[in-house]
Amino acid sequence: MNRSKIADYKKHTVIDHNGYLTEFKTPNNATAKQKTTIKIIACGDTSPVRKLENKVIQGKSSHILGNLKPILQNADLVFANLEAVYSNRGVPLDRVPVFRLNPKAFDIIKEANINVVSLANNHMFDYGHEAFIDTLDLLQKNNINSFGAGLTLENALKPAVFETQGIRFGFIGFRDKEAWWFNDNGVITPQIQKK
Repeated sequence: MNRSKIADYKKHTVIDHNGYLTEFKTPNNATAKQKTTIKIIACGDTSPVRKLENKVIQGKSSHILGNLKPILQNADLVFANLEAVYSNRGVPLDRVPVFRLNPKAFDIIKEANINVVSLANNHMFDYGHEAFIDTLDLLQKNNINSFGAGLTLENALKPAVFETQGIRFGFIGFRDKEAWWFNDNGVITPQIQKK
């Protein structure tokens, strides 16, 4: 890089105290793009299990979310790991614990403004493929993107793509294998195998 190009680069960049590029100023002769701020919230395991399920069904989602509700609702993107199926169908696996929630308890997911969920976890198939399909239908009905599990390997591997303010985000999810997973449950989760 010659000296004039280095000088031009330095004139249009801002480097922070750690040496990272934090801003690139658009030269006057170029088209300036407006700075975009996107609020993203990443949650962990999310499902109102045990006593919380009845409170949600009774319409107390706002009370449970408390002061977090306006923060979640003002975010552009809210990601969570959906830790239970929402269904009235299915037979539980022979292990403890297993989670299945009444579909009416899904209201807390909607009130929390969750836009995208991972299904690659150890409870997504606790009640077999029927409960899983009901959960997929509920997510689709509520326009919530999901990833990490599916009825085919192709669907399970497909990333969830979410766009907000002209910026696209992609999500993928995997889970590890457990001994009980080798049953014929009719659904697929991408899995990581130890060598």
